[in-house]
Amino acid sequence: MKFNYSDAGIAAVRLLEAFSASADFNPIVKSVAGGALHFASLIENYHSDKKAWAQFAEHVQKNVALVAQSIADQPVDATRLRKGLEELNKILDKMCSDISQKQSQGTAKRVIAFIKDPKKIVDMQKSFDRAVQLFHLGADIHVGRDLAQILGDIQKNTATLEAVIKEVQKSMHIASLTQLPYAHGATWNPDQMCLPNTRVSILDEIMQWLGDFDGNRDKKIFCLTGAPGAGKSAIAHSISKFCADKGWLSTAFFFNREDSTRAPLLFSTIVCDLAAKFPSFQVAISQAIESNPSLSAGGPSRIFDGLIVPFAATLPKDKPTVITIDALDEGLTADILGILVKGIINCPKHILLFVTSRETEEINQLVNTKLKDAIPVAWEHLKEVALVKGLKDWPGEEVVKMVADKSQGLMIWIVTLCQYLKHVLNPRKKLQDIFHSKALVYLGAEDKMDRLYATILLSLPWTDNDFSQCYGQLMGIVLASRVPMSVYAMKSLDPTMHAIDELKEFIHMLRPLLLSFDDGKPIQILHQSLHTFLVDRAHTNVEWNMHFSINIDMQNQRLALLCLQTIRDELYEGSPGTGYLDDHKKGIPAILDHDIPEHLKYACRFWIDHFVQIKNPSEEIIYALQSLLVNQFPLWVELTTCCGPMTDLSPLVMWIEETKLDMSKYLFSWKIVEVWRSISENLLFENRRNEALLAAQLGCRLIPDNLEDDYKLKNSHAESLLVLSRAQSCMEMRLESLLSAQQCTVLYQELSERDSETYKPNLSKSLHNLSQMLTSMGMREEALQADRDSVRMYAELADIDPISFNSELAGALDYLSVSYSDMGLREEALQASRDAVNMHKKLAEENPVSFDPDLARALRVLAVMLSEMGLREEALQTSRDAVGMYKELAEKNPASFNPDLAWALDNLGLNLSEVGLNEEALKTSKDAVEMYKELAEKDPVSYGPDLARALHNLAIRLSDSGLTNKSSEISREAIKMRRELAQSNPSAFNEYLADSLYNLSIELSEMGLKDDALDAAREAMEIRKCLASKHPGNIMFEEDLTSSLTRLSRLEAKEG
Repeated sequence: MKFNYSDAGIAAVRLLEAFSASADFNPIVKSVAGGALHFASLIENYHSDKKAWAQFAEHVQKNVALVAQSIADQPVDATRLRKGLEELNKILDKMCSDISQKQSQGTAKRVIAFIKDPKKIVDMQKSFDRAVQLFHLGADIHVGRDLAQILGDIQKNTATLEAVIKEVQKSMHIASLTQLPYAHGATWNPDQMCLPNTRVSILDEIMQWLGDFDGNRDKKIFCLTGAPGAGKSAIAHSISKFCADKGWLSTAFFFNREDSTRAPLLFSTIVCDLAAKFPSFQVAISQAIESNPSLSAGGPSRIFDGLIVPFAATLPKDKPTVITIDALDEGLTADILGILVKGIINCPKHILLFVTSRETEEINQLVNTKLKDAIPVAWEHLKEVALVKGLKDWPGEEVVKMVADKSQGLMIWIVTLCQYLKHVLNPRKKLQDIFHSKALVYLGAEDKMDRLYATILLSLPWTDNDFSQCYGQLMGIVLASRVPMSVYAMKSLDPTMHAIDELKEFIHMLRPLLLSFDDGKPIQILHQSLHTFLVDRAHTNVEWNMHFSINIDMQNQRLALLCLQTIRDELYEGSPGTGYLDDHKKGIPAILDHDIPEHLKYACRFWIDHFVQIKNPSEEIIYALQSLLVNQFPLWVELTTCCGPMTDLSPLVMWIEETKLDMSKYLFSWKIVEVWRSISENLLFENRRNEALLAAQLGCRLIPDNLEDDYKLKNSHAESLLVLSRAQSCMEMRLESLLSAQQCTVLYQELSERDSETYKPNLSKSLHNLSQMLTSMGMREEALQADRDSVRMYAELADIDPISFNSELAGALDYLSVSYSDMGLREEALQASRDAVNMHKKLAEENPVSFDPDLARALRVLAVMLSEMGLREEALQTSRDAVGMYKELAEKNPASFNPDLAWALDNLGLNLSEVGLNEEALKTSKDAVEMYKELAEKDPVSYGPDLARALHNLAIRLSDSGLTNKSSEISREAIKMRRELAQSNPSAFNEYLADSLYNLSIELSEMGLKDDALDAAREAMEIRKCLASKHPGNIMFEEDLTSSLTRLSRLEAKEG
């Protein structure tokens, strides 16, 4: 049992967790806080008198939280309060000891008797409250407060607690948002703004454009372009600062070629930043993700369409909501371009984008302005040089104009030049030397930067072998790494590098070419043009190539090997984020950032990126890959899946196939396949559907071609197909999921024929899954046969081992009852459903936490079967029971159980109507529709069919209440949805379309619209006629067709 605390209780728990985890807080207080948390955890699994024990646990935690908080706020030494604290700690220890002693007895009746005893709770609470009161009295005496002050502080603390509660509620919403990937470090930086009094004209133009958000204009994007190094990023940082000061800025996103992970995270980062700034948007987004967690794993278009456009109207409209995007060309994809060109227009007018980019053909669709003015930039940077070097009466207008002219508008040239001048002995002379280069006038932007970079680099001590070696080691990683790393991470990744102090000294020598950074922060080059120069164009010049060019292919091979060696040496069983697959635990455990060292995290995340760039792999690196596949592969998959999105192995598989390396025995093995299958199941549990599908696909892709004699691998293949089928079904890939389910069943049938004892349980499970996929495709006869076979096999297995297989048999009976009902075999459906409910009740009595959801589902199904048999009173009571259970489940876990609650409410509306409780039925149906609308708004693919069904049923409830006009309107809405569904999958949805058309014909007839009623009735009849001919012997389809023919004949008779 997880306690459903009040907001204040939740706040108390958060405070206790903080105090208990604090390294520098009073040890006795930490012990008391930990005791309160432990007490709650001990009684968490009790199932009787839940409410009383939950209230007492909350009472304990709130009071201990106030004790701890009061000590944190006291001006007196907490050791003076030792006596009161120790007494409180003693009481908590005794409470925990009493409960532990009862638990250790192992007798269920004694435990139940204990927790049902109200006197025990009363006695415990008296002892606890007395200890708390004594503490507070002692605390008040020690700090010498008078009564008035105490009362005043109580009022103050009450207000503080309310503030804490609000923060906790906010943190709950943020917890949902943490599922969205976020580009850390991609935001604006005040240290990288334009210098004061520079770029004034263009900055004013941009700010004026943004401020005129209420004006009439066609564009919502101000796009600024210029050559590489023209100063676009500095302007983007400045605009971000100006907008932040005005309260306009919602987010700023800076692309960076050195960080390849940023590009896919643009819109998810925008969503997170908007949510952090605007509470109403935060609430809407968190609810959307809770309802449909797959949104958090969607691509740019899905996140934009599903999380930004629907909720953009919640953003304030009295000022612009500004989004800054810098260096768009470095992360541009077709998806992003499509959103900016066509999608952004769907957002409200106050949402505006400021974008910078190099000039490209694609970007030209967005361009407003191109950069020019360089004199103010040159003036400010040269003044900074003068300040650093102590130069008086310098630079002067002539020097400034000369630098500006030589730059030809290339701002990065000015910045790099001045960075260099700060580190030379005689800046004036060095500047004159550069000015006297005749070739400088005739160079383009790219060559101009190359010459400047070469000048700076050639001034370094290349005759020093240690320097040359250090340059190759460190700059190789800086330029080849997928994300910037700190010098400490680089050293940990490659222990052969120079000592940390020597590396820092070397970095200092390269400061003119690096962004400023603090100790321990990632090292980044000043501009992307330096990367291109060193890895590409520097190779074309003999001198440059000899000294400072970087062979990126060699560095990729080096980094790939270093990453694999790091994984080999530092990833082992028991490492944080590993072991959960072997323990068969559901879900993906959460780990803290600091649990995994920076270099190990990098190695796990990016070794494949480096590996697939290798053209001629060495024997050493091939052996390292083989070692990982044999030894660390499961641990690597577990850890990377904990740290972020699951890493895709497909690029490595393609690389191996292209290089024709013989890696079959390492890559195509049952062990590798099993890892992907297991992680896919865990991802499905976490609702990370896209990743689950990818993992399942990888597991099936890595199955060897020849399985004839390897039954273990064939079984692994079948299990992988089963998981793949489920993952495909979650992604609404119905046909694909059916094909996978069929292939899985065929494999298990073969295995079961050879070894029935071993593989019969798996065959039963496969048939159970197959029936669901057949049903989703409208193949009801086949689904019924699969369910019958599954139930028969599970019954045989449960006779031998009821503990292991009773739950599976109960679940199979549930689905068998539905299959019977779909075929019109109502008596058989009711009997199967009753049997299922009886089994589920026994299981839930023994373990309600595990089996209450299954019992709720079985009750919901039974209510339908009872209704179909005309047992209306029993159906109503059963339906109420199902709704009651789902309300409890949804209160604790709305994301998982709100869809089931909506379905149960929809059924309850029907059951209420059948006994004449029309008013309650109408309200219940409306509640179901509202829930489905919220679900379908977030995930229309998954919940659109359910919403259509709920609308159809609501129309009937409205008609029963005499609201025919409204009912016909709702019916048309249901028909529209069902027609769209039937067009994509007629076998699954045509019958439901016919039902809605039939219902509409009745409503239209009552409204006197005879022609329209006749048209709807004829279309319904044609569909039902087709269904009956395709499914001969199906009683339900035959009855539906008879009803349609009867109705149509009556309408035609009236027409005649």
